[in-house]
Amino acid sequence: MAEHDGKLPRCSAAHPEETQLGRWLSTQRRRCKLQSENASNGTAQLAPLSKDQLQALEDVVGDAILPRKELARKKWEENFLLLSAWLHKHAGRRPKKSSSHALEQRLGSWVNTQVQKMNRKRRARGRLSDDQRTRLVALFETWKQNKLLLEEEWFAECAAIWQWG
Repeated sequence: MAEHDGKLPRCSAAHPEETQLGRWLSTQRRRCKLQSENASNGTAQLAPLSKDQLQALEDVVGDAILPRKELARKKWEENFLLLSAWLHKHAGRRPKKSSSHALEQRLGSWVNTQVQKMNRKRRARGRLSDDQRTRLVALFETWKQNKLLLEEEWFAECAAIWQWG
């Protein structure tokens, strides 16, 4: 992989060796999916990966072996945790996608995408799960309340200074 800028082999590659490796990797992804679903595919052609096989593939290709849905869920969870930490560190201020800081920009874009997905009603594809929606709303509500409390404390301190003088 080092020779190929960290890219995995593709099934539709021009070079026959890459095509063969891409097909093999695609098969391993399907086997991984069988393992994550803890079911068989009804045909005796594919068996789920053993724990050792899965570990060896993860060592070589990392998360790229995970089925796409599982990988998307994992990335969503990582971004949610990053957002939660961001809100905590910045007193509830949402990250801006127009920021000059890379992390804030990335999180801001991610938040905007999640808000768009929350507003999708008709199309199932691209929507948030009920759990994801609930968790995001709860996170924003918590920090909204914290922000209001901080603002109330600020005005209370300001009033105390006015009375002191």
